[in-house]
Amino acid sequence: EELLLALERGAARALPEPAATPLMQRDPLVLWQIGLGVSLLLNALLIFWLLFLPR
Repeated sequence: EELLLALERGAARALPEPAATPLMQRDPLVLWQIGLGVSLLLNALLIFWLLFLPR
């Protein structure tokens, strides 16, 4: 009887959500694309700063 009761209560309980996986494990390409975008933006800002530096 305890087994049946435990089975009934277990079926009524919601399953826990799976743990969130880090971005690097889900899609490593996105991380590289973000890094490339930030690098390109910083390089463009530095080039702009060098070209239009007040003299």
